Amino acid sequence: MQPKTQQKASEAEESKKKSTCPIAREFQQARDHHPVLASTGCTKDFCQAGRAAHTDEPRIGENRALEVIEQEAEGFLRELHREQFFDSDEAFAHRLNGVLAEIKAGVSEGDIREGKHHGKIGGNWQQTPAELEFGLRRAWRNARKCIMRSHCEELK
Repeated sequence: MQPKTQQKASEAEESKKKSTCPIAREFQQARDHHPVLASTGCTKDFCQAGRAAHTDEPRIGENRALEVIEQEAEGFLRELHREQFFDSDEAFAHRLNGVLAEIKAGVSEGDIREGKHHGKIGGNWQQTPAELEFGLRRAWRNARKCIMRSHCEELK
């Protein structure tokens, strides 16, 4: 017999899979491939697909764990690498190491928003103009309700 915590986690996972919200189902499929994505905030009773700002999104200025920031930065750079943004594997590795060093240089101690405990927070990194442009194109391409998103590669 499974311990109660394992059983509850498995029940929660099953309820996510059975969700009637198409956004939640699609998000779960995407999250299986991209674990750094944030929740849509949808529940079985309420779908936030049409909201401009979701209620469970992190707010600017909220302290986030160092590991989360590193994971998101690495995920973004790996996506760039998959899209042949970098000239070589060495260029990707050099940029990734630089970004992780830049993030670690800005770390401080504080209360972490996720989990409400004390630990290493913060750490920023500066994206290059080309990386920002790539991110903007991907955000536009992935905007579900935009009928012009097929033109995302034309963004300059």
